[in-house]
Amino acid sequence: MNIYSVKETRLKTLDEKLQKRFAEAVEQYGSQYPEHPLALIDQDGEVAAGKMACEDCVGYPGYLHSLAKEGLRWGEAAMVECPHKYCLWVVPVTDNNILIGGLISGVMLPDDGEDLSALTPASQFLMKTAVDVNLLNEALMRYQAETAAREASKAEAIHSLKKSPYNTLRQVYLQEEVQLIGAIRSGERRKAREIINRILVGVYSLAGQDFTLLKALVLELIVVIYRTAVEAGGNPLQLLGLNYSSLQELGEIQNEQELGSWLVLHLEKLMDGIYSQGVRPVEAQLHAALAYMQENFHRRITRDDVAQAAYLSPSYLSQMFRAKLGKSYTEILTDMRLARAKELLARTGISIARVAQESGFTEQSYFTNVFRKMEGCTPGQYRAKHRPV
Repeated sequence: MNIYSVKETRLKTLDEKLQKRFAEAVEQYGSQYPEHPLALIDQDGEVAAGKMACEDCVGYPGYLHSLAKEGLRWGEAAMVECPHKYCLWVVPVTDNNILIGGLISGVMLPDDGEDLSALTPASQFLMKTAVDVNLLNEALMRYQAETAAREASKAEAIHSLKKSPYNTLRQVYLQEEVQLIGAIRSGERRKAREIINRILVGVYSLAGQDFTLLKALVLELIVVIYRTAVEAGGNPLQLLGLNYSSLQELGEIQNEQELGSWLVLHLEKLMDGIYSQGVRPVEAQLHAALAYMQENFHRRITRDDVAQAAYLSPSYLSQMFRAKLGKSYTEILTDMRLARAKELLARTGISIARVAQESGFTEQSYFTNVFRKMEGCTPGQYRAKHRPV
């Protein structure tokens, strides 16, 4: 009888294949953590083999089973403090992606209140061991972890909407689209996923649960994401092929949860397409910001204006300038204005006041002070030295 296909059967006796895999798990896990007992439980939480760290928990199979379920739900080892003062970590055991039991290890809680996070490596190694000996599907756990992360992000989006709810669909796009474009350009995947979740939650709440309308609005989002990916350096032909195949999948989606997962996955693929070209999104943003400043330095522009033109937050713009150029926004803008002023002083005979104005300085006195500080002479002295007679 195959214990993997009969859910009602408790593993009172192990078949040969499972015995071998568990023995391999005991050997591999014990090589790193010999002081940590290891036990195998069945789908009902009954101990089927090995030794429990907390023998008192053996009498609570429902509790042990729930820990294995939590591990599968979150895509990682479940760590808990049991009622009997032990720290336990549990990894699910699966067959054909169905939960059939779990591996349990643990230690008695330290009396000195030692940080239990130090035990995390042991739980992670137990999950690796389960994968290595074919007691657990690594792809399944990765999928579960990604799903849990999306659900957590969605919950955060719902919470944020309660604080500042949208009144119209137009507001959703006005408030979120610029931030989404900026996150894609800068390669901030996590931030982009969070923004997409906020958009989906906001749109869904306003669309009156009209799924057809939601899909239409998601299609608009895909166009925005695709255009941004191309502008950030992605290969248009490669991304267009990806876009076409994904749009075919979109037509087959039947519920909001699948739609959210599909959109996030599509975003990841498009961002991979950017990186595959060897173009760093942050460099594209830097170029866009500097180009905007070069074209408009003679006007009254602010850091916020430049950030908006490059689809960045003002604070991230400043961080990028400092990291890449070693200068602040104000220093870069002043350099551009002074370069133009020196060009006008050397090549034209217009007044100093007009030089200041055409270079972006609002007042001649301020221009003179900045010029003297940076060049070591006044504008008039610079002209006398550099303008041909």
